[in-house]
Order: sequence, then C-alpha cells, then structure tokens
Amino acid sequence: MGLVGFCSSYSGKFFSGYPRGGFKKDGTPRNHSNEMIQNLIKQSSNLKDICFFNESFLKANNLSGYVVYCYPPYKETTKYITSLFNYDDFYNWCVKQSKNNIILVSEYNMPDNFECIWEKEVKLSIDSNKKNNPNVNRIEKLFICKGE
Repeated sequence: MGLVGFCSSYSGKFFSGYPRGGFKKDGTPRNHSNEMIQNLIKQSSNLKDICFFNESFLKANNLSGYVVYCYPPYKETTKYITSLFNYDDFYNWCVKQSKNNIILVSEYNMPDNFECIWEKEVKLSIDSNKKNNPNVNRIEKLFICKGE
C-alpha cells in the first residue's frame, strides 16, 4: 500500500493524484512510478537492519540510543486530514527525548532550541513556472534538537 501510495502519486504525496508525464533530457517519455521504484531498489541495501515505526510521538517515550527522524505536519502549510497537531507538545517531546537520542526534524522553521543542520531550496507548486507565484520556492530544512 505504501509503495503504491507514494510511487504512483503526484509529487510524492500519499495517494494524491497521478504522477505527471514529461520527458527526459534525451526526449524520451518519463515513467515516474518506475523511476521511484528503481530508486528504492538501488537504495535498499542501505536500509538493512533499520527499523521504521509510524507512531504518534506521544507513544514513543523513554527512548535511548536512537536516531529519530520526525516529519510533522509543517506549521502554517497545507494540513493533513486532521489538523489537530499540537506543536508545543511536539517541541517539548523533542527536547525531552534529545537527552538520550538524536532528534531530527524536517520543517521550515523551528524554535530557538533547534539548530538547522541542512537546507535546500525546492519548488513546491504545480504553478512553479509562473513568475508571479510567491509560493513557488521554499527552503526545506533539517533541524537537530539542541535540548534545553
């Protein structure tokens, strides 16, 4: 379900439309779904012995010795089906868990006790070719929790 939900959807959003066509630099048609699957196969050897969990951060307490990658709903952007995400609870959880773990968070902006360790400008809109669209580029960032 995850493979189809992401690899056969538009812009990497889970079950969000169909991937668009387009052409490669050499003029041949692109097959986005196949490109995504081939990329997963290419990277699969790097994922051995890694455990992935999809849980509420509230259920993950007393962790020790982990690298935790968090991908919360980006604040002040399009919301998920439910927009009841409590950012203050999440930030407090990150600080608490950072005492014994490495806590990484993808976001555009975070409170002062988080340090940006990576960033990249990305295009976000299907209107990205329009010159007057103010939301075409954003800076994706990866933060590490510095603790208290």
